[in-house]
Amino acid sequence: MSRKLSHRFFIAAAVLVAAFAFSACQGLSYSKLAANHHFGRANSYFRENQYRKAITEYEATLKYNPNMTQAFRFLGESYKQLYKPGVESQINKELETKAISALTKALEIEPNNKDIIYSLGDMYDKLKKFSEAEKLYLRIIELQPENMSNYYVVAEFYKR
Repeated sequence: MSRKLSHRFFIAAAVLVAAFAFSACQGLSYSKLAANHHFGRANSYFRENQYRKAITEYEATLKYNPNMTQAFRFLGESYKQLYKPGVESQINKELETKAISALTKALEIEPNNKDIIYSLGDMYDKLKKFSEAEKLYLRIIELQPENMSNYYVVAEFYKR
């Protein structure tokens, strides 16, 4: 009798383990894994100042996970790094548009992210769109009025 009981217990335990394993694996979809793979590669390229390669990988990341805030943020940062202030060319205009678009999308997803606000403000500053930059820099102070480094950012902006 104990052999039958232990056999049933073993089968029940195996079924429970299989059920838990299946439900845990459903959270790991191919899209999430692919997005994380491309995001890691993009970050490596970004750290190595290979912004064009980073852009390709960040765009691939967003293909698999269109709500990944940091992918939008660093996609915008990559375009911003390639942008050359004061150069009037079609390519530079496209870089400007794409940087603003990616950073704006990141800010829509995380409207109180200080790093994104600062990055978008910096891009507007480069474009000499000072009123937009000022609004963003002042917003950082509103979000964190106790952080003195935020005041230095604004002071540097006014100094320029």
